[in-house]
Amino acid sequence: MTTKDKQPLAALLERDLGKELQALGYGVVARPGAQRALDVVIVDWNFDGLMDGKFWYELDAKVLGPDGAELAASKVKDMQYIEGSFWMGAKGGFEAKMPELYAGAIRKLVRDNPTISSALAGAPK
Repeated sequence: MTTKDKQPLAALLERDLGKELQALGYGVVARPGAQRALDVVIVDWNFDGLMDGKFWYELDAKVLGPDGAELAASKVKDMQYIEGSFWMGAKGGFEAKMPELYAGAIRKLVRDNPTISSALAGAPK
């Protein structure tokens, strides 16, 4: 999936998740040198709508140790209904709500995810 700027969604998610990790005090380094790696897979990122719409996503997050062993795993998913308008249908609703929904998905991956944040911090299972 690409964005309005024709960027791959995965690239934007990686960039913004890196910013979120730095804001939480985690160092962000290339994977080969990392003590722990956060691996995120976009399972589903979708929307539909005419007058009103629906947006849903599912992300799989894993924390991997330096040897690649899985230290923690979590599914992050949500579905939101988005109210459109008579003139713009669901498009106007999506344009207004998408920044908030996207930020929420980023937040749910680590900040609001005790399983992942504990593993990144080095807490035992």
